[in-house]
Amino acid sequence: MPGDLKKKANSVPQASSPSVEEQNRLLTQGFPVEPELQRKVGEKGGLASPGGLMSIWNRLPSRPLASLPLSGLPLAGLLFALLLTPACQPPAESPETSLESEPELVADPYLTVGTATSADGLSVAYSTRGGGATTLVFIHGWSCDRTYWSEQIDDLARDYRVVTLDLGGHGDSGEDRQEWTFASLAEDVRAVVEHLDLQRVVLVGHSMGGPVGLLAAAMLPSRVVGMVGVDTLHDVTFEFPPEVWQQLLASYDKDFKGTCGEMVRSMASPTAEPGFMEQIEADMCSAPPTIAVALFSRFGDFDFSAAMAAVQVPITVINAATNPTNLVANREVSPQFEAIIMEQVGHFLMMEQPEEFNQHLRKVLEGWEQGDPVPPEG
Repeated sequence: MPGDLKKKANSVPQASSPSVEEQNRLLTQGFPVEPELQRKVGEKGGLASPGGLMSIWNRLPSRPLASLPLSGLPLAGLLFALLLTPACQPPAESPETSLESEPELVADPYLTVGTATSADGLSVAYSTRGGGATTLVFIHGWSCDRTYWSEQIDDLARDYRVVTLDLGGHGDSGEDRQEWTFASLAEDVRAVVEHLDLQRVVLVGHSMGGPVGLLAAAMLPSRVVGMVGVDTLHDVTFEFPPEVWQQLLASYDKDFKGTCGEMVRSMASPTAEPGFMEQIEADMCSAPPTIAVALFSRFGDFDFSAAMAAVQVPITVINAATNPTNLVANREVSPQFEAIIMEQVGHFLMMEQPEEFNQHLRKVLEGWEQGDPVPPEG
């Protein structure tokens, strides 16, 4: 897995709503979108409008493709880049079981691993460490696994109980599922929370873990007290043009590994350590195409706005500055929505600058405990 990337922390401004001109600049920069599709997108009012492409950030697992030419795959990275994070590690082969396992104590006396059983009988692997009144449940992104939160576990487990899990079809969890949806992944989260009988939970979801976390929060109203998105949920009001979406899905169906590789390479920050994104790409693009494409297709018709509106607890995102976060649009859906922006990071900000990320996450948690949505800087 990508190692610890030590970088200088930057001051983090609060997010602001991007102008139409700025969002359109980001859309067209490096993305040779077919003229007819570009016209249809333009008719929806640009990226800042409810139908703007910038909102796609909330629909796909990543951020804009910077200046990467896609030759024949014009939107492969744009979509994935504008929303959530793609894959990270191929699911490991493991025997299927419908029985929940008792937590197993490993070398570290404060770390346990086990499995829970999801609503459809799928085995869901998890790890838990630390202790405290509040439990942080970390939800990985598209085709990633629980190891992508390794930089958060030791630090946060000093003050909180930390739970990481592999969503179905990822890591050590089962793959025998009839239908792959965000709702089925949210059931995986609920299974772990209920199996461990967690009472005061903050869900932390990266990329695709954002919408999955929203659904899980609505399923667990008596247990979840807050939701933190990580480079996700930039604009939940966006509605993506069906023609453009179908073009992207066709690219993944035709050449999953190639399309995936171009998308992942587009997500690197200028300051990323050498080899960091290469490791991410190798992990992500080895994901089972059938499961990966099935889940990716869900971004096109998922109702992000309705999912956020159904959550009654505070929601804060910690997003990269690469793509604007639309505070105005999101707050119309969820008045309690807040955002913190990190500079000089890519889509995997919690791995690239873990110390800074952990500090921001701690401030959010402390602020909620004190009754403030987002504690001030300093």
